[in-house]
Amino acid sequence: MSDRHTADTITDDALDALYEQLEAAEESEAQQQLATAREAFAAATTRAARAEAALDRVRALHPQEGDYCAICTTDYGRLSAPWPCPTIRALDGEQPAPAPAATDATDDACCGKPPGAVCVHDVATPGQRITREQLDALRNANTPPGTVITADAVNAATDQP
Repeated sequence: MSDRHTADTITDDALDALYEQLEAAEESEAQQQLATAREAFAAATTRAARAEAALDRVRALHPQEGDYCAICTTDYGRLSAPWPCPTIRALDGEQPAPAPAATDATDDACCGKPPGAVCVHDVATPGQRITREQLDALRNANTPPGTVITADAVNAATDQP
């Protein structure tokens, strides 16, 4: 014969004992789930702290120098990237701009600047870096549209050899 109770055979004391066992089992399960949740929270907190530290290290590698990033360059290394640089913008959650479609091409054969705009290619040859002073001279040049500024002209204007 089985030790299993039926509705007709269970006593009040046996029913109370079953409820106590059920509560103990539920408590044990709740404690296990709580412990698992605490472990997961601790692991996530550690990962978040490590990620924040990594972001801080990347930010430290890209300090602002005036209006530029001290590390990043544009135009294949010839110009300093404006601040905030693409790396800092990405860390701040900014999505990169989509690449222009082939139908968005401009009439300017150089690098897509509007006609008459001064371009770095007017003052530097591929592989040649220009100084911040040269770049500032380009930005501040009051030249009529279409004027070509040569490296010699920028160097003369900024007293750079």
